[in-house]
Amino acid sequence: MLGPEIRGRATDAPYCWRRRNERNMILVPTRSRLIGLAAAALAVAFAVSGCSPSAVTPSATAAGPVATVTSSITDGQALSAPLTWTATVKPAKGQSVSKVVFSVDGKAEWTEMNAPYFFNDDNYYLYPWLLGSGAHTLGLTVTMNSGSKVSKKISVTATAPAVPAALVGSWSRTVAASDFIAPDNTPTGVWKIDVESNGLIKMGDPTGNGQYEAFTATATGIDLAGTVNWLAPADEQGGFCDPERPNDYTWQVSGSSLTLASPDDSTVCDDRYAVFHGTWTKTG
Repeated sequence: MLGPEIRGRATDAPYCWRRRNERNMILVPTRSRLIGLAAAALAVAFAVSGCSPSAVTPSATAAGPVATVTSSITDGQALSAPLTWTATVKPAKGQSVSKVVFSVDGKAEWTEMNAPYFFNDDNYYLYPWLLGSGAHTLGLTVTMNSGSKVSKKISVTATAPAVPAALVGSWSRTVAASDFIAPDNTPTGVWKIDVESNGLIKMGDPTGNGQYEAFTATATGIDLAGTVNWLAPADEQGGFCDPERPNDYTWQVSGSSLTLASPDDSTVCDDRYAVFHGTWTKTG
């Protein structure tokens, strides 16, 4: 013989040569040079036909998730008081987190690039009444550096207490340097607030900037709950303090004047106290 003798047959594609005892094909060598040539030719044939060691004995292993994501707010939860909403992400081996997007009723409202992943910024709150009374769907979408995504949806119900009509409207007040407990960078001059019926205060400072504050109110009291970054434009995010904690004020409307007073907000968030504590004049 001038070359290897090949015995046996393969009856199904891909038609792959196998080692001894694999199926029924056997390569019987006669001369070492021809064996080398035959092996090279077979290697080309394998590449063309799709044969390879892995193709010989394929294994169907399902790929696992690129990450698991857990929400601090659970499915079916009833929301009324302010609470933190966080995402905990555990990437699979070899994966890393690029960003976490928080959504409300299908609309992206907040994006976090680094852990810990807080909605409305680190250590700030979700204020349920700003969602509106009723059923809502909260969502988390985690994008990995590989481009893969993992999503989670949470069904909740929110309660939105009514805001006294006398509070609703636009108000202004002149804030002086003497209103501050200590010298501060908070602007002095005319501040404006729009008190909305959904529990949101939109503020404008004397320089034309502003910020958003959540609140709830009774017939005589108003709880300034904290900063609402997710609804504010990017250049109006941030609060009087970091983080800005809730505190109670009393309120009273007489004619076109609104008087806000707090016995202790000067020790909780002194800049907020300097701005809010005092008498406001209705402008709209």
